[in-house]
Formats: sequence, structure tokens, C-alpha cells
Amino acid sequence: DQVNCPFYLKTGACRYGDLCGRNHPYPETSATILIKNMYEGMPVQLADEDNDDNLERHYFEFFDDVHTEFQQYGTIVQFKVCNNFQLHLRGNVYVQYSNDDEAKRAIENIRGRWYAGKQLICDYCPVTKWKSAICGYYQRNQCPKGIQCNFLHVYKNPGGLYSDADKDFEDKRSGS
Repeated sequence: DQVNCPFYLKTGACRYGDLCGRNHPYPETSATILIKNMYEGMPVQLADEDNDDNLERHYFEFFDDVHTEFQQYGTIVQFKVCNNFQLHLRGNVYVQYSNDDEAKRAIENIRGRWYAGKQLICDYCPVTKWKSAICGYYQRNQCPKGIQCNFLHVYKNPGGLYSDADKDFEDKRSGS
């Protein structure tokens, strides 16, 4: 039996992709969806390392543009966009809905659509434990892995939206 890939289980993405020697158990259904490489980020020639305000403004414009679209399909309980350098994580958009049916509706409506000149790749994602997916060091500006990190380096959403969910969304359906 093949061992499950811990990075895939935690982040829904693996730097080795299909070449990984470990198993990537793709969920048949999930309340979380992943749109791979959707956010382009700010073009390098416009991004001034000393000017985080421009980067933040660029992300907030993207957030405002797409967040309302995702809300059409259900109640969003988590919305994260990766700021990682690694291609398997770069620009990934994670949307966790309150239930699997809402996520299914989102996938049916988003998969194959075009955004910013590219066709969207949208699938179910195993991530529900955000605390283990998000790089805590990055959140404190102390990630020792830097651009090589395989945990989620996420943008801060406008107004701190969904930051409470970083502690992990507790499924209210289970009665816990």
C-alpha cells in the first residue's frame, strides 16, 4: 500500500504532482474547493519590495472582483489565496463553503471558465484544517524556508475577513 502524501493532505497541493511517490487521495466531494494558480499577483516589474501597499491594493482588487462571484454559490466559511513562490501553490485560491452541496455548485459553475486570460482549473480539495495548512511562521514574517516553503503563505483578506477560520472551522453539522 502506498503512503498518503502529507503535503497533499494538508494543502491540497504537492510540488511533485502526479510524479509524487506517495498517494494523493483526491476527494470525491468536499466543502472546500481549490482553483489552481488563479491569482496572478502583481507583475514583478510593478511590485516594489518597499511598497507593500501596492501589493495589498492589488490583492484587495482581486478579492473584490472574485469574492462576490464565489458567494453566489453558498456561504463561504474560509477564503484564502496563496502568496507562495512555488508553482504548485502560487496564486492558488481556496474557498471553503458551509457544506459539500455549495462547493459542488461552485465547481459546476466555475470549472472551465476563463479569468484573466486563462481557463480555471477547479477541483475538490481535502483541506479543512487551516491551522496545519497555513505556515504560521510566514504569518509572523519568520518563515525559515522562504520561497521553498510548501505550506500556505496566504494574503490577508480585506478587513481581516475569515481570519477567525484560520484557527480551524468547526463543522456545525456534526453537533460538536
